[in-house]
Amino acid sequence: MPLDMEDSTPTPTAVPPAIREQLERTQPWLRFLGIMMWIGIVLMVLASVGFIVMGIVGLAKPDKIKDGAMLIGLGVFYLFLVGFYIFPAIFTLRSAKHIRQLTAHGNLEDAVAALDNQRKLWKFMGIFTIVIFALYALAIVAAILLPAIATIQKGSHH
Repeated sequence: MPLDMEDSTPTPTAVPPAIREQLERTQPWLRFLGIMMWIGIVLMVLASVGFIVMGIVGLAKPDKIKDGAMLIGLGVFYLFLVGFYIFPAIFTLRSAKHIRQLTAHGNLEDAVAALDNQRKLWKFMGIFTIVIFALYALAIVAAILLPAIATIQKGSHH
């Protein structure tokens, strides 16, 4: 029986079954990881608020001002770190949402949106990795140079 090319050729808006199946298989994991990220974000915000409140209480005690300031600084630092978790959480859950819509409707637009959010996630993670490695390099250079500079300055005072 000859193959009818009209029936076997996917339409421009149809997602091939193999691609659709693989995306569907990643959807529960994307959803799970996105939810875990948001739980982590909430816990970090709560910890930040706790540190800041304990710091404010510490500032009220003259013998604990240094500890209070350190706790406030730690709380603010945790809030800063929350910013690095928000974007991956958003991209991950958006991708999962579009895959769920793809499963329900089979639209190519949903597949493209899911993959675009995964691209954004990996782009963010790549840039984040570059920044972290650059900070590590700076920390290593500082760990080598600062003691050397201190030793040189100490030696010049004698």
